[in-house]
Amino acid sequence: MKKTILLFAILLCVIFLYAQNTESNPYNLPLSNEEFFKQSEIVFEGYFIKIVAGYNLKGTGIYYDGYRIAAYKVQKIYKGAQFAEGDTIYITHKGGRPGMENNTYNDDSNYIPGVLSKNGIDWVPKLGSPTIYFLINSNFPDDENSKYSSYKKYIVKEIMHICGNTIIGLNDLIFKQREDFYNYMRQFEGFKVPEPAPQPVKQPEKN
Repeated sequence: MKKTILLFAILLCVIFLYAQNTESNPYNLPLSNEEFFKQSEIVFEGYFIKIVAGYNLKGTGIYYDGYRIAAYKVQKIYKGAQFAEGDTIYITHKGGRPGMENNTYNDDSNYIPGVLSKNGIDWVPKLGSPTIYFLINSNFPDDENSKYSSYKKYIVKEIMHICGNTIIGLNDLIFKQREDFYNYMRQFEGFKVPEPAPQPVKQPEKN
C-alpha cells in the first residue's frame, strides 16, 4: 500500500513538473518543420525595434518572474492577413522588469546560434537583423495597468535566420536561395508567397 501511494505521488510530481515546464517554456515545442508552418498564427519577416514595456506581476523583482513586450517591424508578411508590410507586431517575452523600456541597449554580442555554427555559418545575428518569426497567440498574463494591455500580442514559437541568400532555422531547415524558401511555403495553406522577380528580357544582339 505504501509503495502504491509513493508511486502515485511520484507520478503526480512528474505530471506537475511537465505541465509547469510546458506553460513556462512555450518556445521548446517538439514540432516538425511542417508543423511550425501549419500551427503558427503569424509568420513574418522583420526586425526588432525596441522594448516598449516591462512588468512583474509577482512583485518579486526577479527578472525571470517578469515579462517584457517588444515591438517588431514587418518587412514581409507570409501568414496572418491582419498584418501588412510596415505594420508593428507586439511580442511578449518571458523575463523582464518594470522600467526596462527606458534602457538603451547596445548589441555587442558575438554569440552564434547553434543552428548556424553546426552548419558552418559564422554569422552573428544582431538586434536589428531581419529575421523570419513564427508566432502563436500569447497566453502570458498581461499587466492590466499598462497601455499595452489592450494590444494584441504574440509569442515567438521559432525563428529562421537570414544570412545573405541563405535562410536557416527550425529543425536544421536550410534554403540556399529565397526562391527555394518561397517554393517550400507554397505547400501550406494561408501563406502569401511573393511572386518570382521578373527576369530581364534578353535583347537580340545587333549585327
